[in-house]
Amino acid sequence: MHKTRQIHQLSTALLLSALAGIVGYPLAPPVAAGQSGHGYSPLPTVHERFATFISGDGFKSVLLLENFRQDVPITVTPSLILDKQEVPLDPIALSPHSTTTVDISGFLSSHGFAEKWGTVVTRYSFSSYGPVNAVVENVDEAHELYLNSYSASPEEYWSGTTMDAVIWTPEKGTQGYISITNTTNESRLVRTTFLVDGHSEERPPFELAPRSARILSIDDLVSHAGQDGAGIHVEGGEYPGDLLVEGQLFNKRTGFTKRIHFIDRDLQVLTGTLRTHFLLLGSQPVEDGFPAEVRFRSVAAVRNIYTAPVTVTPVIKFLRNGSLESIRLNPLHLDVGQSRTVDFSDEQRSGRLPQGLHQASLELIPDVADSITIVGELFNFNERGDYVVGPSLNSYPARSTASIWRTDGTFQTTVIVENTADKDDRLLLKLFSDDGT
Repeated sequence: MHKTRQIHQLSTALLLSALAGIVGYPLAPPVAAGQSGHGYSPLPTVHERFATFISGDGFKSVLLLENFRQDVPITVTPSLILDKQEVPLDPIALSPHSTTTVDISGFLSSHGFAEKWGTVVTRYSFSSYGPVNAVVENVDEAHELYLNSYSASPEEYWSGTTMDAVIWTPEKGTQGYISITNTTNESRLVRTTFLVDGHSEERPPFELAPRSARILSIDDLVSHAGQDGAGIHVEGGEYPGDLLVEGQLFNKRTGFTKRIHFIDRDLQVLTGTLRTHFLLLGSQPVEDGFPAEVRFRSVAAVRNIYTAPVTVTPVIKFLRNGSLESIRLNPLHLDVGQSRTVDFSDEQRSGRLPQGLHQASLELIPDVADSITIVGELFNFNERGDYVVGPSLNSYPARSTASIWRTDGTFQTTVIVENTADKDDRLLLKLFSDDGT
């Protein structure tokens, strides 16, 4: 029987504080051409954003582009970085605050390219890199798999050349890969290390050619992730932003998917606490539109990427009778490189979380407060695996607070807002589409 799945695609969690950035831009206003700015080029320069596409083995790829600026049009030129060449596509003029799509799979097929995967680079000229968003949708309709690749720029707030992630899977048969893109005009040596059950395995290093990408299968690592998860460490590049790394988990039998988020361990942050929304437990409110038989299980995986043991305290925040409540769960003690999981459904069954709790926010608070010491992922999924809501845990402020939203077909987009400051704040939410604002 063909299953209908409701995917919360490209959901955005906005955290408001004194450091929150303007929607769609870096943490400073854009600077018009010819003006001076705080660290911004006074004249337009060419910027690039990179994302991964898959166009084989049942997948079709579409590039979604958005101009965040409400006052000026922006012309973007996408190119496909393939195995041995870079193929430019036609320039696209994006009207102020508009979106458009590019059929990558259709282009490859109509032009006789046999490549099944590669990188999309989106170029545009502007005074800062922030006003354009690019996302690649990799869709396998037969297995109801949706793998979204969010574009990244070498100009973002990178501080180091090492990237770390944690993975976990609820079931056997799950596959995975990581994509590594060299954004420079020189070769870069890449080293990867896998960590499972306290053991680390350094994989053979490899040279990544200029302006190229490589996809590495992590199926074997996923199969050994077990109850406590596993870690991935990637290092290389001469300067921060030389290499961009992302990954995906997916299961063609159940439709389970999860984006793997890599953290720059040298990133300068005000706090090492990781936060996310969309912790879902059991059945959901009727107004959210899930079928009555859907019951969510929620599991967080956390890994120590620090040079010493770390103690992490999970904190659950939720509304009850209009008041915000907070519950601190038992701390996790993590040795260097160690990964562990917290099953919030088990915590609820044991009575440490209220039986009536269905939606909450999560904080993972390490005992080392002023630097990034942990990386985490939150997995929310129906027990059958066919509904997945899986946000990544981040230190905030985030790079932006804008996203592409969809409500067509079986798609639903949900926005959760949290004020992390110590005083009241005010939010203005605008939704933009081809039908207006």
